[in-house]
Amino acid sequence: MSTLLVPGRGVHLGRGTAVAVCGVSVSVFGLILTQLVGLAGFGVLVGLAGVGLSFVGAVIEADRERFAIAR
Repeated sequence: MSTLLVPGRGVHLGRGTAVAVCGVSVSVFGLILTQLVGLAGFGVLVGLAGVGLSFVGAVIEADRERFAIAR
């Protein structure tokens, strides 16, 4: 299993958390694109893709927690 260690905290972040954070970054990038002239339609699509990616990350993390509790 791939986990990231946050320095000084001792908290392991799972792959789902990393995917969700990446999705938020993509959504913010889409918001920036909507403010540029001529890229509004593309920015909306990028923003929606980022929201979907965040949702997928949340589902991955929830499944990981559910399987960890079941063990």
